[in-house]
Amino acid sequence: MNKLLKSIHPIRIIRISLFLTLIGLNMSLLGCALKQMPEMKSGPLDSLNIDSKNITSQISQLEGQLKDQSQATDDPEVLFHLALLYSSPNNPSPDHGKALKRIQTYMKKIPDEKKNNFERYILALLLEIDSQKTKCIKCNNRVKGLKKSTQKLKETCDELFEENQQMKQINEKLKNLDIRLEKKRKSID
Repeated sequence: MNKLLKSIHPIRIIRISLFLTLIGLNMSLLGCALKQMPEMKSGPLDSLNIDSKNITSQISQLEGQLKDQSQATDDPEVLFHLALLYSSPNNPSPDHGKALKRIQTYMKKIPDEKKNNFERYILALLLEIDSQKTKCIKCNNRVKGLKKSTQKLKETCDELFEENQQMKQINEKLKNLDIRLEKKRKSID
């Protein structure tokens, strides 16, 4: 061991010890940083049991609760839960329009002091999705109209091309006739 230490240059020993010290400091700072991180509080989704396997059955069950007057379900959380289920990325057929209606009804039913940023964020996203969907529908209708106009213009262009070809043929025939008439005139003179 002594031979090994003697063979290592003192500067290398200093470098190695500095390197190991820095690694130790980094690990201790990381540990302190992890201890200082706040614990994740339960969010609005924790109370809502969203099971991605049977979203459609959950939707029909909650819709049934809303329609059933005997249970007198006036819980706004059901509306919020429905909005999340309708707009879930795991929903095989998401309906953002229904989700928007449900969350708007939810936001009307709860007092302002109970509205949190997450709910406002979901509402804003659904409004933006609805806006983009409306724009998309308008653009698709515009494209359909432009395709019809383009088709009509192509038909008109084809008709005009045919007419132009006929005019060229008539013009060519007239030139030939003029040449023949000129020759006859010269022969008569």
